[in-house]
Amino acid sequence: MSAANILMPGEGGQNEIAARHARRLLGFLSKRRDSIFPLLILTHNYPDPDALAAAFALDCLAEGYGIQTTIAYGGVIGRAENRAMVRILKIPVRKVKSATGDNRSSRGAKGAVHK
Repeated sequence: MSAANILMPGEGGQNEIAARHARRLLGFLSKRRDSIFPLLILTHNYPDPDALAAAFALDCLAEGYGIQTTIAYGGVIGRAENRAMVRILKIPVRKVKSATGDNRSSRGAKGAVHK
């Protein structure tokens, strides 16, 4: 997998920056795959389409390196169009429930990922 396979063609500037970041991420996944297996991808609470798409993209990249992942979120995916995005794209998300039962914050290491 290479950064060139990920990026759309274009000229200079931002594409060069994006390509550099993509190479760094792919290098990290390649070099560290044994030490980050499995990988928990945690979105912010009440994830929006950007958070869901970014988590799903990282999930797909990690899968290319044989890294097992879990995408998790706190709160709810409340908007109908966001739930449709998850359903139609088959984004494998799991809900995080805090150890205290309070879903308003996913900060800290305490909690559980639910299927």
